[in-house]
Amino acid sequence: STERIRDIKERRQREGGHIHPMAAWLIQLGLQTFGMRMEQHNKNASLLARFLSSQKYGNLIANVYYPGLSSHPGHVTACNQMRTPDGKPGFGGMVSFELARPESVKPFAQTLAKNIELAVSLGSTKSIFSVPALQIHGSLLPEERQALGISDTLIRFSVGAEDFKDIKTAFQKAFKTLSYAQSVR
Repeated sequence: STERIRDIKERRQREGGHIHPMAAWLIQLGLQTFGMRMEQHNKNASLLARFLSSQKYGNLIANVYYPGLSSHPGHVTACNQMRTPDGKPGFGGMVSFELARPESVKPFAQTLAKNIELAVSLGSTKSIFSVPALQIHGSLLPEERQALGISDTLIRFSVGAEDFKDIKTAFQKAFKTLSYAQSVR
């Protein structure tokens, strides 16, 4: 009825919107382990960024973007602004990098996807990665992507809370595929 609709609108105006009880319960449940998950998220991302920056894979990787690396242009600012609740630096769990060769992107992604989920959404307790030029920005022309700072070799990686050895092994397998392909040429 019109009267009931008016009452509901007034109540919503007074009390604001409400989320579904199940969603509220899941949020509350997730907050109980949030600190531990973020600590592992930060730790794994830092380990991955250093692993990717190592000279061992220097011929396969052109750039690594992570504010926790001293080579990152925003590192000093990140050190001042990005802190965990206990005051330690915490640079988040997103690591982006560019492969050295455009022809490496598909085989690298295919091999990595055997162990790490390839997705467009980057947020989970498990590691997830995306290749923007092939996924969400794939409909743009190469020059449009370049204007946005998205190279054809860019890979975005949301580092999860799993054991870092599993993440490292997945990357080693993907790099081994690239190294083998380059040695065959």
